[in-house]
Amino acid sequence: MKNNTELDIIIIGGGVVGLCCAYRLQKSGLKTRIIESKGIAEGCSKGNAGHFATEQIFPLSSPSLLPQLPKMLFDPQSPVSIRWRDILQTIPWMFHFLFNARTEQFNKGTSALIELNKYSLNAWQDLLTEIDQLHMLKDEGSMLVFETEEAFKSYRPVLNKLLLNKVDAIVIDGNEARRKEPNLSSNVKHAILFPNTGHTIEPLDLCLLISESYKKIGGEIIIDKVEDISASESGCSMKTLRLGEIKSNKVVLAAGVWSAKFAKQLTNINPPLLAERGYHLMIPKPQHSISMAISSAERKFIMTPMNGGLRLAGTIEYAHVDAAENPHRSNMLQQHANALIPNLSKQKGTAWMGSRPSLPDSLPVIDSVCDGRVLMAFGHQHLGLTQAAFTADLILSLEQTQPTKIDLKPYSISRFI
Repeated sequence: MKNNTELDIIIIGGGVVGLCCAYRLQKSGLKTRIIESKGIAEGCSKGNAGHFATEQIFPLSSPSLLPQLPKMLFDPQSPVSIRWRDILQTIPWMFHFLFNARTEQFNKGTSALIELNKYSLNAWQDLLTEIDQLHMLKDEGSMLVFETEEAFKSYRPVLNKLLLNKVDAIVIDGNEARRKEPNLSSNVKHAILFPNTGHTIEPLDLCLLISESYKKIGGEIIIDKVEDISASESGCSMKTLRLGEIKSNKVVLAAGVWSAKFAKQLTNINPPLLAERGYHLMIPKPQHSISMAISSAERKFIMTPMNGGLRLAGTIEYAHVDAAENPHRSNMLQQHANALIPNLSKQKGTAWMGSRPSLPDSLPVIDSVCDGRVLMAFGHQHLGLTQAAFTADLILSLEQTQPTKIDLKPYSISRFI
């Protein structure tokens, strides 16, 4: 292991965002090290839906969501739930969330997500081509399906906004949807194809392949827990549980939901970062499957074909990051999938839960603070996989004090002052 004084940058966090940042920085000629507390991609990067969701340009908090919230929060089958025993930790975040549902804030958030997403798929193609792993990305599009005329009609204003914002979206009927995906139920009446999206055949393997490429070019990975961090003119210092004090010239903060504590230590700004817990159910090698990621408009979940089977994902649970899992949240995914793919599988799926780092405006923090000593890349909520490679490009530009491809003001941590 290199001496601490030789390190240019330490990346705190070994999820997909931290890995992409570390690879880009190491590739540029810097000496870097990842410090990860659990293991590479062992957080939400391991169990995400695997969908490169460039079509998702709208913040979760929107004017149209407000009338639906009461039903969504109290319906046990809803895709959204609050763990009520954790309500005291959740309430402050919810106030911020509702504030961002105002039309002005929603429009600003939409513009910011468009800017991130429009470069995201190309950034992934570039990174995976560099490491000779482009096969991990299936850029064959995705589909949103509708089982009722009412749902399709109510989605029309959203579709119009997507088209207005130059998101490619192709409307097809249920028969055409089944021609593309023969195992879809006859209940599907309409569908929308998003051709400029894709999915990965396995999120964990994707991360592990990036980490191997990172190590091949000299990057280091250590498993340790960062407990405290400080920055000064002379560099950055971290206190870790196992190795004690570690120093470097700069730090990239990409620790997902655990980033808020360190952000406050460094800037005295406390970003309202909440654990938005997501569940998945992995159906091993079903007989009846699909070839692209398919989402349900009514059921609010997604099915993604992967090497290990069919991944069902999409529920949201607002809770303390260390709260126990709620098996109902994953079990109901199989019920939804059986309705869309008849005779999907007789095997019971394997459940998983992870905590997305969610900020109430649906935008990540991508910023340079402490006179450039600390670079921040966290809070990507549902779009961490989608935006990881492009976030790494932006972090590299910040490190090199070069102009960034997009204006980073909307993603500044100072928006939470």
